[in-house]
Amino acid sequence: MFLPFLILGRIVSILFIGLKYSIFIKEDREVKFKLILQNLGGIFVKLGQILAMRFDILPSKYAYSLWDLFDKESPLSNEEVFYVFKSETGKDIKQEFDYLEEKPIAVASFAQVYKAIHKGEQIVIKIQKPNIKYYIKADLFFLKFIAFILDTLGVLKAITVKEVIIQLEHWLKDELDYRIEANNNQIIYKHIKEKHNLENVFSPRIYWNYVTEKVLVQEFINGYSVNELILDIEKNKEKTEKYLKEESIDLKIVAEEFLIDIMRQYFVDGFFQADPHPANLFVLPKNKIAWIDFGIIGRPGHKRIWLLKFIKAAIEHDHIKEAKSFVNFGHQLIERQIELLRTRDEKNFLVYSKVLEFISDKLAQDFKPILDDWNNSVGNKNLLISKKSSAVFFLKVIKAAEKYKIKLPKEVIAFIRALLIIDMVCLKMSDEFSMPKAIKMFFERYKLDKIEKDEEKHFKEKQYLYVASINPIKELSRELEEEARLKQEEEYYDANEKFRDLVLVLIDKHPQLYKLIKDLL
Repeated sequence: MFLPFLILGRIVSILFIGLKYSIFIKEDREVKFKLILQNLGGIFVKLGQILAMRFDILPSKYAYSLWDLFDKESPLSNEEVFYVFKSETGKDIKQEFDYLEEKPIAVASFAQVYKAIHKGEQIVIKIQKPNIKYYIKADLFFLKFIAFILDTLGVLKAITVKEVIIQLEHWLKDELDYRIEANNNQIIYKHIKEKHNLENVFSPRIYWNYVTEKVLVQEFINGYSVNELILDIEKNKEKTEKYLKEESIDLKIVAEEFLIDIMRQYFVDGFFQADPHPANLFVLPKNKIAWIDFGIIGRPGHKRIWLLKFIKAAIEHDHIKEAKSFVNFGHQLIERQIELLRTRDEKNFLVYSKVLEFISDKLAQDFKPILDDWNNSVGNKNLLISKKSSAVFFLKVIKAAEKYKIKLPKEVIAFIRALLIIDMVCLKMSDEFSMPKAIKMFFERYKLDKIEKDEEKHFKEKQYLYVASINPIKELSRELEEEARLKQEEEYYDANEKFRDLVLVLIDKHPQLYKLIKDLL
């Protein structure tokens, strides 16, 4: 397939669909936006799913409208999809398994999923759509061009469009290789089965003999997808509630289990499902839950304990502790620079400490009304979902921190996005769901002290590397030692410059800060 012609064809298609829904279809703007992405399919549906909870980018009505993109797409013919299976495995899918249900049970952005029986066991076969990588390359080319225009015009302030596209491209690289997804699945599976021995949480077992770049075979999860469950509640509430009662399913309890488990994945295991949209979540009898589709995984690169302490302080209404925890967490990004200041310039380090103390005090004041409102609103079942969703409150917290030049790491934004998707799913399942209450249940099961001790062990090697880089080992050759010294010197001056810029910006906005540090300058 000749890529330039495909790019040209996709651009024509994109422009045609964009004009069609923008001009000739009479709907609200947010609905038109959703329909455009939906009709473009593939990467645009995935982009819409990513944007669905990005309240820092889109107005809330647009984000909520994109929720519909978690529904099924139109399937391709079996002949096209089964050919991919044969070309990947060298086997005829119709002859390989004891039974094959030829109608796909799920149609995702980039794959179709079929139910089958293999050696008496129920399985699902995920097959990537043919030539999808070529379409993705063409669409990414167009999106990068649009991102350049939007960023040049300064359409978004909180984040560049380029950042969103880069994040999307990075995720797609992993998501389109099912060997990576199988490995991710295996890690989650072992955490559930072996590390924690959880009886109420499941993920599918992988059939490694059939795993290729474009084919994934795994255990069939015999449950109710949350996406279908939510739709069925809306369409036939009485029938669905009868089924739930027969299967001993309490949706409030199920909702709490999902929230607790995504926190377990992130804070305890450091490896989490970063794309927990409702089609990837399953409800099983007796309030058990299951996770599927691990193409997009989050791996925290920073200490998580300060974020966890912030969350705990927030539900306990301890505004001083929550502010200090958030500041400590946010400033991990310059942890190395702080250590350089401490070892090389004690005066600057003392000034920096005063600045952090000032920021913590200010944030405590800023956070109080936001998080008090959060605690009081989210559990109120009489409010609309848009009013009790935690998304708006989390966004306000991030915005408040940005005023003091605190920027969260990218993987944290990915976790917050996952947490907020889970929150929205939970609210749709049960109007009695309360994130603060579910978080309290998390702390009852997983003790903060133990999580902190385990994390310290995990970061021990990383801390050693920091010290080694600041104090080069004497056995190094002269050339390497000199190179390390020059690098350290460069980092020190860079840290000093960034620190001065931070202080000047804050003094300009908050003159009272100068009074606190003038004797140290």
